[in-house]
Amino acid sequence: MSHRLDLSGFGITELGVLPVDPLQRLSRDFEQLEIILDTLPTHLMNHTWGPACEAIPQYDADKVTYRELPRFHQKLAYAASGFVLEGSREGKPRPYIPANIAIPLKRSSDLLGRMPILSYDDYAPQNYRRVSKDGPVALGNIEVMQHFCAGADRRDERWFILDHIEIEAHGGKAIPAVVGAQDAVLDNDPHLCEQGLTKLHPALVEMKRVLKRMPDECDPHAFFDGARLWIWGWKNNPFLPEGVVYQGVEAYGGIGQHLHGETGSQSPTIPMIRAALGVVHVKTELTEYLEEMRKYMPRGHRRLLYAIEARPKIRPFVMRHAYLKDVYNACVTEAHEFLWIHYGYAAEYIQKQATIRGTTANSNQVGTGGTPFMKYLKQLMDETLAARID
Repeated sequence: MSHRLDLSGFGITELGVLPVDPLQRLSRDFEQLEIILDTLPTHLMNHTWGPACEAIPQYDADKVTYRELPRFHQKLAYAASGFVLEGSREGKPRPYIPANIAIPLKRSSDLLGRMPILSYDDYAPQNYRRVSKDGPVALGNIEVMQHFCAGADRRDERWFILDHIEIEAHGGKAIPAVVGAQDAVLDNDPHLCEQGLTKLHPALVEMKRVLKRMPDECDPHAFFDGARLWIWGWKNNPFLPEGVVYQGVEAYGGIGQHLHGETGSQSPTIPMIRAALGVVHVKTELTEYLEEMRKYMPRGHRRLLYAIEARPKIRPFVMRHAYLKDVYNACVTEAHEFLWIHYGYAAEYIQKQATIRGTTANSNQVGTGGTPFMKYLKQLMDETLAARID
């Protein structure tokens, strides 16, 4: 009997969590929103985004089509982050979002089942276009559509986003591979389980290979002082102790909201793989945080992650079929090494940079998601490696 999941029902495409060629422009009804957001990097560089942002019309999110909704949300989320964080270098972010942005941002977030702030899906999966339509979703053939930085910092921000996009594209093979291996466990079919793990391994190898390219065009110094500034959230932000008020949003009643900033922890791809493989996480602040991050994912991706977690794990099945151990361990090793590289980047791109500057405005202990990232990454690495079978 087959127990196969229909991944398309969860918003998963042949490119994993990436949409295939996301919408490049909203319809003419939202032309002014597009035009003003095109100027965002220049305004931020000149510290003039506040008035420009307040000039954006207040759109009715209920009139946005389903196809346009992710891009509509993305534009408003970029506008809001730019507005709040424009003065962060001087320690003076704005503690509110104007109603013309806050109201449709909250409504579009509700429609998408996500939180009303710039999230990973806005920043990477929904934010690319292919240079050649016939070419791959890979570095060299993809470009960013929306960005914060202008001038020299533009190159580093661009590469930071694009590197994540190609990693997710390889997830287009990893996700169905682990789901297929789980199907085999349900069918008690070790041969099909081996096939799934054999497909997963090269996908993980490619994800790691692309991650290792991050330093090619993303300098730690430039990232820390440039791109990172704009993806901070309003949770554990030392300059926003009362959070951020969403003006005009009745549901919040004028109370400041403490929301996490954009972070790779909001991608479901690696968590899906770890869950299917049977990686066990001891309940700590980390597991609470990872659960919280699911609120920032697209609704379908979140549902799939829960579905994968509820299915039988691959690890116990492998332990009953010893010949599967080598390919399983190879997958676990790649997943661990991916996290190890990420850990090294966190140390180099954030912790070291803040230590050099001795700054409190851009903490070396708290990541853009508002967490003690080095501690959390170390736990993820250790628990992933512990899944290996001796």
